[in-house]
Amino acid sequence: MRLLFAHALIATLLLLSACAGHPAVAAEGPVVMVAGIDRDPDSVVRTNRINQRVEDGLVRQLRDRGYRVVDETAVSLGTLETGRSRRDEGEVIGGARAVTTPPVDLLVLYTIYANAESGNYAKVIRTRVTGRIVNVSSGERLGAFETAFPKPRHAPLGCGRDCILEIAGHQAEILSRDLGSILSAYIESAIQGQTDNLTGITEKQGLVRSYSLAFEQFSTAEITRIEEYLVAFSGYRTYRPVRVMQLHAEYWYETTAEAARMNRNLRKMLDYLGVQGRVAFTGDSFVVRKLPKSAG
Repeated sequence: MRLLFAHALIATLLLLSACAGHPAVAAEGPVVMVAGIDRDPDSVVRTNRINQRVEDGLVRQLRDRGYRVVDETAVSLGTLETGRSRRDEGEVIGGARAVTTPPVDLLVLYTIYANAESGNYAKVIRTRVTGRIVNVSSGERLGAFETAFPKPRHAPLGCGRDCILEIAGHQAEILSRDLGSILSAYIESAIQGQTDNLTGITEKQGLVRSYSLAFEQFSTAEITRIEEYLVAFSGYRTYRPVRVMQLHAEYWYETTAEAARMNRNLRKMLDYLGVQGRVAFTGDSFVVRKLPKSAG
């Protein structure tokens, strides 16, 4: 009996893996959002014009490497106060998780530091930019980097505020290109190809995503079978039971599958379990509810 189930399971997973390549839900790569963090009082405030030059430089580097970059203000309307200054990382990550059109996969955060000191014969201007990448769904930090010029820039003693901002802004823009190149390499490493154990097909889309899965009204025997399907889905990384009770089970699930593929795999799983059910999805949470059998 177990042998027959094993064959049925493999046949199911081969079907699901084949369906994963359907154009309707083909992987398009991660959606990236770039945002400035200026919580540190020594950092350049987001409303400073230097900030926009750095953000534009980072966005250009990421787009030139083929990544889909969304504008923070455009996608965060109604969910995040993008005009606020002195924001911390938690506030921005929370806002990114609330974005659903489209959902943000990766958050590129940057902070700018610039200062000018007057010497005996010239002003000394130092500029540096730090950056890090956060997986929005899991909160995992994928990489961090800091870049600065090996030597400070000197300006005449008469160089006023606008002069200093122009010099520091030019330096920061150059540094943003270097930072964008490094962070792009981190992203590439995070989504490097993986090979499906059943089909032997290597997929480019390898970014690990985290989902909350809840199953309602399933018996203990059905939950056991569901767990067997979950670990065999294409892209599976790991899962962890969060809460398991009679007719209710919740899991933390990590996979490289995008939401559309997870949604379809769960619906296909219900078909092969031979039960009627409904799959609901919001943000990074799925709720799968078993429905009573139709009369007759």
